[in-house]
Amino acid sequence: MLTATFCCFRGVSTSAERRLWEGSCLSWREMLILQPRAFSAAKLARVRQQVSEAQVALDCGFADYFLNRLDPPDTIRVLPHFLSNVAYLDIETTGLRSTDSITTIALHGPRGTRCFVRGRNLIDFLREARGLSFLVTYNGSTFDLPKIRREFGIDLGMPHLDLKPCLQALGYSGSLKRCEELLGIRRCAEEALTGREAVELWRLYEATGDEAVLLKLVRYNVRDALSLELLAIEVYNRVMVNHPACARLPRPTQPRPGALVLSDSL
Repeated sequence: MLTATFCCFRGVSTSAERRLWEGSCLSWREMLILQPRAFSAAKLARVRQQVSEAQVALDCGFADYFLNRLDPPDTIRVLPHFLSNVAYLDIETTGLRSTDSITTIALHGPRGTRCFVRGRNLIDFLREARGLSFLVTYNGSTFDLPKIRREFGIDLGMPHLDLKPCLQALGYSGSLKRCEELLGIRRCAEEALTGREAVELWRLYEATGDEAVLLKLVRYNVRDALSLELLAIEVYNRVMVNHPACARLPRPTQPRPGALVLSDSL
């Protein structure tokens, strides 16, 4: 889809992009050979120069080139081009204050779905993160990533797509679970917890050492990470529904979190 995106270029608005599409200019290649009536010769030359730059960025896998130039919800357009490298990340914490610690980190990506647990294998997240190249979160810009920075003292330093502003731009607001409900994504009862209930589960686990309690928390955290993929695809399909040549992305078939088994190498 990025090769049909023009609003990432300086001087091209989304309405101008729409006029290009309506005039059958549906790709960067066509921009280089057609003469769009909407653009003056000087403006066309400037855009064509940016097309060449964007093609190099795409060929080199620089997702930030586009994330930094697109406004929500259009940032979702990067998704199809980086699907093989996307990791969906969600964390749970000991509370909702800035000083609270991470309890679990769920990561759903190219190498499968894993959960990292405080006091057991949380440090292994750093080894896993070393091989990641693109992150998707919900509210990760203000919650998940700052928490990871505080916990480990590092910036993950990779392209990051936060679905919250994308969903807000489409008219969907509230928590991750609320957005799921609005988009018709359903959870089973044991996965339909809240962030506050997740905090209480960790406190109960710390007090009792009950593995069943920890497993419930892990399942919930993993369900959040799996749901991020569903939400990302829903956002993409809604953003691009009016594009004349855009194919919809299918919802993935995902493993059930209930299949998880707790061990020291989760």
